[in-house]
Amino acid sequence: MSTDAFATLPLMFQFAVGGIFALGVLGALVLKGLALWKAAHREEKGWFIALLVINTLGLLELYYLFVVAKTTNKPENTKPPMGVPPVTIAPAMPQATTPPPGMTN
Repeated sequence: MSTDAFATLPLMFQFAVGGIFALGVLGALVLKGLALWKAAHREEKGWFIALLVINTLGLLELYYLFVVAKTTNKPENTKPPMGVPPVTIAPAMPQATTPPPGMTN
């Protein structure tokens, strides 16, 4: 088979194959991004590394998003984002009932 076998196909078919390939790549990138984001927020380092390194054209990402992330009871967003200090509420100042000495109206 020659290297120009794809070039001999009709032009419309070439565009269709290219478009399907582009949509597949874009879909895999979107799934990978969503799965990595969810694994990072759930602080699951093992899943994050596996999703980052293993390329399965979206299969592992789909499994993580629709099976693992839905079944484990890990709370999301329990800590503030990195670099943001936790918010603490200061106790209310007690109200003085009598003025201090030397402070009269």
